[in-house]
Amino acid sequence: MNRVIEFFNGLASKLLTLFVTALLTLVVATGVTQASDIEIYQEAKSGDITLMLMLDISGSMDTRSISGDYSTGSCTLRTDTAPGGYSRSYCRVSASTNNSKVKNAKTGCTFDGSYYRCYDRISRLKDGVFDLLAGNTAKGITKLDGDKIIGLSTLGVYTGNSYHNTGRVLVPARKLSATVGNQTQRDVLLDYVKGLSASTNTPTARSYAETIAYIMGQTTASRQRSVTDMPYYRSYSAYSYNYGYYTAVQKCTSWDSTYSSCSNNGWSNTNETVPSGDSITQASCNFVSGNNNEVCYYYTGIVDILNNNSGFSYSLNTTKNSAETLYISPESLTQTDDTKQCSGQGVYVLTDGQPTQDTGSLPLMQGALGVKGQNFTCNDSGSWDCIHKMATTLLTPASNPIGLKVKTAVVGFGSDYNDVASYDRTKTQAENIAALGTLDSNVKLAAYWGIIGEGGWYSGSSSQDVVDSVNKFIDSLGTDIPAVTTGSPTVPTDALNPTVLLNDAYYQQFQPTPEKSYQLWVGNLKKYKLNSSGILKGENNEDVIDDDGTLIEPTYDDSTGRLLTAVYDYWSADVNSAVADSDIDVIGSRKFAAKGGAWSQLKLRLNDAGNV
Repeated sequence: MNRVIEFFNGLASKLLTLFVTALLTLVVATGVTQASDIEIYQEAKSGDITLMLMLDISGSMDTRSISGDYSTGSCTLRTDTAPGGYSRSYCRVSASTNNSKVKNAKTGCTFDGSYYRCYDRISRLKDGVFDLLAGNTAKGITKLDGDKIIGLSTLGVYTGNSYHNTGRVLVPARKLSATVGNQTQRDVLLDYVKGLSASTNTPTARSYAETIAYIMGQTTASRQRSVTDMPYYRSYSAYSYNYGYYTAVQKCTSWDSTYSSCSNNGWSNTNETVPSGDSITQASCNFVSGNNNEVCYYYTGIVDILNNNSGFSYSLNTTKNSAETLYISPESLTQTDDTKQCSGQGVYVLTDGQPTQDTGSLPLMQGALGVKGQNFTCNDSGSWDCIHKMATTLLTPASNPIGLKVKTAVVGFGSDYNDVASYDRTKTQAENIAALGTLDSNVKLAAYWGIIGEGGWYSGSSSQDVVDSVNKFIDSLGTDIPAVTTGSPTVPTDALNPTVLLNDAYYQQFQPTPEKSYQLWVGNLKKYKLNSSGILKGENNEDVIDDDGTLIEPTYDDSTGRLLTAVYDYWSADVNSAVADSDIDVIGSRKFAAKGGAWSQLKLRLNDAGNV
């Protein structure tokens, strides 16, 4: 009897153990979340978009622009108050007018139900920026997202009831949602735009240099130059009746163009102590007959050379360091290698006319690029050569102090730009340039500026044009996260003999979009081959996987972003040498071929308006 009881007690203990184990297994199993490929990226962060608005405040933006844009002739100027609280000037035209410029649905004047109101350019500019930043329900315009990082500079300077032929940085670039005192950055920008007036000349190149200097965290007040063995100080033994023998010191304050010798009358007496250190070398010399113990001191390093026509002193102190010697580059431009892949930065230029009072911009541009400016040169007798060369220099990270690619977009504001071929993002750069024809006018040279700056150029005449062009530029600044190949390759069987595998192998890819609220990712499928040893091969018999079993990824030039190497799959398009270095959406480019796969066989594309 006791044995029976012991048997059942033992059985109960085992059953209890089994039950508890099963229960714990169930609890653990229900607590496990199976991760999908998409969830791997759920903590990823999209990059920052940093944009400087450089707005033209030249005199040609004032009421004189009304007649030029709309051929209204003489009229009585009127004013109204915009919803943003600023005054606007306009010319009232009868609703019965036959003037096609006034009545043009896209580029014409605003119809108020009884009359046409033809506003001057500065009013339309303000309307556009207010619609962009604050939104406009009546026009169906949504305000720019608060995570966008926007700053403001002006083409020309107007302060203290006088104008100056240079540029000015008014508002440092911050997130629109950032708190600045008792305001948001959005409100700060709107307040400054509200106060703009059309009063200056058009120093385009100088203003561009000023904006770039801010982005780079440099200054246009001076430029840097490397020198070797530059005459700096000299000393000798002198005798004074009152003090006896002492060491006299002289300092050079001006040099020849090569900095190899002190200029005439460049030496002056000084009470300064001769500096020492690795950058200073000294040698015995003979510069005045009869002196004793003559020593010359030479400097090797970087020197600052003062510039004329700088706008640095006119820029607000909030854009500068505490010593007011350099601009403070936007915080968003201090980036890791990972965030560089997903961020974009650019300058949006809105201008209406021919550059004036604008020579001598080369030293300013050299200053804007810091020590890198020593390698920058252009024809300084005018504006356009320096502007164009700066725009292309900014596209090469290795050529600027922040090591980032900076694009430039240009909006030609006014009727002069209506007849210039529109920029088409679906075309190559060469095709867009060819559409301009001969570059024989300022409007074409301005359009060319935006094309080679890779931000595009846009013809603008209304507030809607300002909104559309900024949004298109911001879209072009955004950078997609590279597609990721996941899982294992799929090798199909022979349809006629299921026991035999084909030598085709297919790899799936996903385009991560972690910043989106939805989990629907664009995919791609690449086709490779298996050789007789079972090794994956791409087109031209290139290895797909390295010796460590890792997929071989494309490589790029860090300074230019140019694709250097890639393994093309068997669905990749052929490379066209004429467009080989173009962007990924250009058929025939190396980047297009590198993306390859089934995606590259889909010929449907979106045009500039977003239509298939």
